Amino acid sequence: MLEAAPEYAEDALDALAAAHLLEVAGRDGAGQLRYRMHDLVRAFGRELTGPAEGAAVARRVLSCWVTLVREGRRAHQGLDYPGLAHRTAAWVPDPAVLAGPRADPVRRLGAECEALVAAVRQAARVDPYACWELAAAGEYLFDLRSDLAGWQAVQEQGLAAARAVGDVTGEATMLVGLARHRTCREEWGPARAMLTAGEGLFEGLGDAHGAAYAGWLLSYLDRTQGRLDEAVRRCRSGAAVFEAAGDLYGQAHSLRGLGQVLLARGEPEAALRVLRKALAVAGANGAAWPRMCMLRWVADAQRTLGRPAEAAAGFREVLAHTLGSGDLAGQSAARIGLGRIALDAGDAAEALRQLRAADELGRRSGQSLVRALAAEPLARALLASGDAPAARVLLEETLAGCRRMEARPLLARLESALAELPA
Repeated sequence: MLEAAPEYAEDALDALAAAHLLEVAGRDGAGQLRYRMHDLVRAFGRELTGPAEGAAVARRVLSCWVTLVREGRRAHQGLDYPGLAHRTAAWVPDPAVLAGPRADPVRRLGAECEALVAAVRQAARVDPYACWELAAAGEYLFDLRSDLAGWQAVQEQGLAAARAVGDVTGEATMLVGLARHRTCREEWGPARAMLTAGEGLFEGLGDAHGAAYAGWLLSYLDRTQGRLDEAVRRCRSGAAVFEAAGDLYGQAHSLRGLGQVLLARGEPEAALRVLRKALAVAGANGAAWPRMCMLRWVADAQRTLGRPAEAAAGFREVLAHTLGSGDLAGQSAARIGLGRIALDAGDAAEALRQLRAADELGRRSGQSLVRALAAEPLARALLASGDAPAARVLLEETLAGCRRMEARPLLARLESALAELPA
């Protein structure tokens, strides 16, 4: 059916379902029909094709998978996996099938995450290059959906496949992807080790672009753990590399990192200038999601500068976008911003509503740090509403986790909030 028009494939699926060789399993999150087949039907199909033809069919399927996922990533982020030459040739049976990933990449491809994990596993046996390219290109889907198990599965499979054939680029790429996964699980020691190893491999290949992506993620760890001078050095270096390569996505994120450091150092005016530049660069990239990442921090700088109306407009735009894409961490960040604005205005009830929602989103994300970011403003809202005991319990519980994570700047804010509570 891969070589046929989509209408033929749909008719064939209907005929197979009518013959009970396929069973309709329901609709996925994108509203598409899903089918399941009995193991005997699958085995019979493999027997008909034979090993050689079966491998050729599998490679065509994998080429289609890689093409769809790359296209979705371009639509979502403005580029596919950054800075990498494509070994797996683009192929789809009909260009019309690209319309779905282009129009709604997160919902359409996010519904395929289980199948994507299976495709990566199959690729490890058939085409190791397609295996790690598919794992790299599809990484963002697992991140946005907070699917840490699926994310780990594809990255580890891709790393093993790259190492099995001695592909250093694939190994370096998968190490950086696994490090991002470890970072989301707050396993910062292993994450730093993987990023340092990946950065070294890219540098050994003479690939400054790949090394800059490892460095950008290292700058995130530096910021989170209070190594602000090192974070600035990495962000400035990365921004220059990305700009020279014409990579607006990487350039915008490096500028965002600089702005975040300036905010942390209490320089909101300077931070706003840098963050507005990051927003402009992300806007030129053309995709909505990178722009939302920058807008969130522009709004935070505006709130810090006492411009609540502008800040609230930015946070609401971010919230609307992340609600549509199912991005739990992004929704939590937007609600934290709106909760802080309400708290600044003395509206404890609205602050509690937004910040409790942010806390719940953090819990659902499975990422301790996402939830911890809501704790300090939520504790202040609880105190403002007269519930100091609940504020104390929340801060003490969150502090224990942050000490384990060594999130020093956040730790300092939580300790300050705890010290301000009445005895």
